[in-house]
Amino acid sequence: MKQQIKRIIVYLIGLWILSLGVAVSVKSGLGVTSVNSIPYALSSIFSADMGLFTAGLYIVFVLIQALLLRRKFPKRYLLEIPCSVLFGEMVDLSNLLLTLLPDPSHYILRLLLLAASILLVASGVYLYCQTNLIPLPGDGVILALAETCNIKFHTVKILFDCVLVVISAIISMIFLHGLVSVREGTVISSILIGTVVGVLPKLFGKRSAGVKSQ
Repeated sequence: MKQQIKRIIVYLIGLWILSLGVAVSVKSGLGVTSVNSIPYALSSIFSADMGLFTAGLYIVFVLIQALLLRRKFPKRYLLEIPCSVLFGEMVDLSNLLLTLLPDPSHYILRLLLLAASILLVASGVYLYCQTNLIPLPGDGVILALAETCNIKFHTVKILFDCVLVVISAIISMIFLHGLVSVREGTVISSILIGTVVGVLPKLFGKRSAGVKSQ
């Protein structure tokens, strides 16, 4: 029982750190994250709420996991959508806290915030995934692909994030006639977040339950 409570606490701490990372990336003003880039593009095209398209994409992610894992698909993963709602509230709170800080006026400061967001997001993903509880839909797909293809988690994450950015860029170019949903921060974070996630287990000297380090 104590072990389970500890896992839940670590899980929530990981989500909170991840939410701070997302909020810091927003503060940097250098682009949304790879997972949010597609909903952002679609919301710009249809002039609709980004949350609607985000929820739709998350449902697609859950369905992909079910198709990949089949009988191995844990029933608790159906709670990914409610957990995403909780995570969204955390992001809103983190964004609210960061409004107390002035917006960066110099590009170097924006890059430093981007670097901080990459470290925070990677740390949050590493921390909450190692509890092996309920992943967020985007990371759930990556875990399913890593297990199915027997590939390192961080390698799949880099590839998956880059694919999302490419899809978002294509949609943006075709319908919005420009890279509206993709900026330099989106591209940089799609490559470096997975890279940092791969380094963290080595720094901590152990392999997590949800993330392959070797």
